[in-house]
Amino acid sequence: MKKYAYFPGCSLEKMALSYHKSSLETTKALGVELEELDDWNCCGATTYFHLDEILANTLVARNLAIAEKEGLDFVAPCSACYKNAYFTNTYMKEDEDLAEHINFALEADDLQLEGNMTVHHLIDIFANEIGADGIKEKVSVPLEGLRIAPYYGCQIVLHERMAKKLKRLNSLKRYSLRWAQKPLITPTRPAVVADRFCSQIARRRSI
Repeated sequence: MKKYAYFPGCSLEKMALSYHKSSLETTKALGVELEELDDWNCCGATTYFHLDEILANTLVARNLAIAEKEGLDFVAPCSACYKNAYFTNTYMKEDEDLAEHINFALEADDLQLEGNMTVHHLIDIFANEIGADGIKEKVSVPLEGLRIAPYYGCQIVLHERMAKKLKRLNSLKRYSLRWAQKPLITPTRPAVVADRFCSQIARRRSI
């Protein structure tokens, strides 16, 4: 059973608790161990990066450094947490000046971050570490006839690497629906999506 450093993030402790529980139960059934990071902190979500980029990256780097110290790759089911962790880990390897500032701050917790780990979204684990065949082998209740409209959001498909992985995972969705809003970018709130749908319906009825 492969082990990963699991970062649930703030939302999964309260509003998205069901996502947290299902993540742990599903990965366990698929032979993957998620070990929650000890003493993790908020990743800053999206807002903090517009206020202070260095401090925001330092918040994320602290979580990554804890995982790196344990010798584990990093997994986040929350898309915002994943995005922040992925880019901070990349910046630490590419920007020496930023890495120096962040590691100086991390010394207060006796931590250092070299970026010698891989940051995964939970979907990444399903699509590549386990794979479609591995998941099919563990299916106990086939959901025949269930039609699903997957919504990934924009934060996990910002780069080509993850987009390709989602295509592989789609092979499992025999009844997956094709719909225009699957990768829809919603810069503000879900209400934006609802408003867009309502506008489309209104236009069609007026024709």
